[in-house]
Amino acid sequence: MNTLVSPQQIASVATGNISAFQSLADIVMNASGQLMALNFDAARNLCVNVSAATPVVQGDLRDQVASGMGAQAKSIEQTVEYFNSINDLLVRTQGELADFGMRQLNDASHSIAETLEQFAGAAPAGTSDMISAVKSAVSNATATYENFVKNTRSLAETNLAAAANAMQPMLAATTGAVSKSGKKAA
Repeated sequence: MNTLVSPQQIASVATGNISAFQSLADIVMNASGQLMALNFDAARNLCVNVSAATPVVQGDLRDQVASGMGAQAKSIEQTVEYFNSINDLLVRTQGELADFGMRQLNDASHSIAETLEQFAGAAPAGTSDMISAVKSAVSNATATYENFVKNTRSLAETNLAAAANAMQPMLAATTGAVSKSGKKAA
């Protein structure tokens, strides 16, 4: 049995590493592009809100207060939407990175199992129990990591949903206060 590494094996590993790096770079670049777009939209909305602010002039105080509260409510809605979008992006990117890590871990586990199989064929007598123990340990570590990733993703999604639900009463109260003051002014 030949246990030496062939040039084909080296090329295969190098190609796999390049593909893995490219996948990781694609995930990071995609998330960065989306984050940049969200930030540009937020900056544009901020500029629109600042330029749309009505100066304080003489007139009915209720109309001025209602107008100011309407602009503030719109700003709060946009801010909440921005942070929800950021959270969605972060959770999605975390999931993509976790999937990438799982693929890499599965590839490494498979490679270790193949190496152990090659070693088992050339190993001295009596080492089969040790090889089985190492295979079992690698399998258990892989399963534990997969379980950890699934639980972490579930926890992040649950926390995001709870945060979004916690913001809804505040947003509804702000919107309701604006519409009530607008009705009183009319």
